[in-house]
Amino acid sequence: MLFAKIFELKETAKWSSKVDEKRNAISELAGFGAEAVNTLEEIRIVEVNDEIRQLCAEAIRKARVAKEESLKEPEKKAAEPEKGSK
Repeated sequence: MLFAKIFELKETAKWSSKVDEKRNAISELAGFGAEAVNTLEEIRIVEVNDEIRQLCAEAIRKARVAKEESLKEPEKKAAEPEKGSK
């Protein structure tokens, strides 16, 4: 189901003649985070509209930052002592 939705959004973002449809598809793809990074990169490569390319780049950057932060969370929890232990 997720793959089908990402594919549908990718096709809209790549081939729609309407800039608003492309923006909406990219915004929705951005909501999938790391799962959509490769798709967003693919769209960015083929897109000629600078605004759409920039939206893709920003979504990719945010997804990568979020992924890095989620990977750091277990490290933070392991480093913090439990409350009440001495």
